[in-house]
Amino acid sequence: MSNLKKAMKYASEHLACGSSCQLAAHKEAKRPSAYRFTRLEKVTKEDFYPVAKLDPKRTFKSRPEECHAWALSLFDTRLNAEKKLKSILAIAPNFPARFICRVSVTKNDGVVSNPNGSGHYRIHEYADSDIHSTASAVQALP
Repeated sequence: MSNLKKAMKYASEHLACGSSCQLAAHKEAKRPSAYRFTRLEKVTKEDFYPVAKLDPKRTFKSRPEECHAWALSLFDTRLNAEKKLKSILAIAPNFPARFICRVSVTKNDGVVSNPNGSGHYRIHEYADSDIHSTASAVQALP
C-alpha cells in the first residue's frame, strides 16, 4: 500500500523535482517526539517553513537537493539537535536559530527519511499537517 495516498504540502514543487524526489521510498512518520531548531522562544508557523520557501532564495546543485529543501529537518533526540545547532553556529554565527523545540509527529503528518548518523531526518508533510502547533519545551542552547 502506498504511503502517499494523502495530498502533499508543496505538491507542485515536489512534482517539479520529478522522479528525483522519490517520496514513495519514505516511510510514514511514527516518531512520537522530534526536535527542530527555532528562531525565538515563541514558536511561529514560519519556524516550520522548509528552507526552499525562505528568503533569501537558495539555489540547488541538483533536483534531489531541491526536493529535500521542501521537507522539514528534524532530529531524533534533543542532544543530536543541540550538537548540530552548535556546529552550525560555530561556522555560521549569523544562523537565525538559537532554540530547540520538541514536536509530536504522527503518521498523519507525512513521510520521513531514515535518520542519518547524526540523527537528522526529513519529513515531507501532508497538506493538512500542522506540526508547528505541537511544539513544546522550547529551550535555548546551554
